[in-house]
Amino acid sequence: MKAFINLLILIIVAVFFTRCSIYYESPKKLNKKYAELAPYDIIIVPGFPHEEENYSKIIQMRLLWAQKLFEEGKTKNIMYSGSAVHSPYIESKVMQKTAIAMGVPAKNTFTEEDALHSTENLYYSYIKAQEMGFKKIALATDPFQNFSLNNFRIKYRIDVGMLPIVYPELEGMDTELPNVDVSEFYIENFIPLNEIENFAERFQGTLGNKIMWREQDLINKTQIKRKRKKGLIRSEKGLTQQKNNSMNN
Repeated sequence: MKAFINLLILIIVAVFFTRCSIYYESPKKLNKKYAELAPYDIIIVPGFPHEEENYSKIIQMRLLWAQKLFEEGKTKNIMYSGSAVHSPYIESKVMQKTAIAMGVPAKNTFTEEDALHSTENLYYSYIKAQEMGFKKIALATDPFQNFSLNNFRIKYRIDVGMLPIVYPELEGMDTELPNVDVSEFYIENFIPLNEIENFAERFQGTLGNKIMWREQDLINKTQIKRKRKKGLIRSEKGLTQQKNNSMNN
């Protein structure tokens, strides 16, 4: 529970930190604007720590919203994003298996398993979707996270649509999720992120300052130079291999 509270505090601080500089659009207005551009090739659904006893309300709402968008033909595919971060379960894999049990065809579901922070959920899923050949991409999450990530998206000019949850549209849906065995996604000897990074480090991650970037996605030469100096430009060998090599050095 302490890890979840710390996570929420990080998000709140990040939103406060960026709120002054970006124009706010209501979830309903933002959703309507980008829904008019549907269908999308794929939507990104960020993960959230999985609790052993039951699914959190946040996971529940994100799964239901993604399912609704798929069934309404607003997206052709769904990518669930997230590593094992604050609990020993791989968030994206838990969500994918649950979504399949809810009726989303397995062939239309994908996962991104490197992200440790919400900004990484968006960016790493975005580039993975592009590398898989998907062109039209959108983010589908709760309004609170959507606001924070919309600021990040605008700052770095990430070309994704925004389809935040509009809660009244979920009324009447069966909100009970299927009972799914997710033990295969449990990580042995797991160390939560809050025991690896202090608050300041996690806050930097929440702001997107730990992202491993593709050089072509950065806006200008100054930004490229700064990211390269910090070792935040990814190599051709891929993010996972690059992270593993860094940990072994």
